[in-house]
Amino acid sequence: MPKKAEVASRARPKSDREALQVTDLKLAGIIWERSRAYALVETTNGKGYVLRVNDRIGEDFGVRVAKITPDTVTFEVKPATPGQEPQARLVELRLKKEE
Repeated sequence: MPKKAEVASRARPKSDREALQVTDLKLAGIIWERSRAYALVETTNGKGYVLRVNDRIGEDFGVRVAKITPDTVTFEVKPATPGQEPQARLVELRLKKEE
């Protein structure tokens, strides 16, 4: 029989950001404001989000925005389950150059 906490965590709806998957995102733009940068990302269904460094997304918020540059955003993806990978991996999204 599942514990109450397990049932509650499965029953709670995911927030928009918790439902995001890095593999489903496209980098649409970067906005700079003084010394801060914001990444504009878009999902496959066209919904947009604004992310900054240290924002978390994904299942149990296991993905963190590690770095934003003028043309990239880098995510640090931690293993979903212990023992899956020994350490986090980095996933970079790059702005597409207009032709």
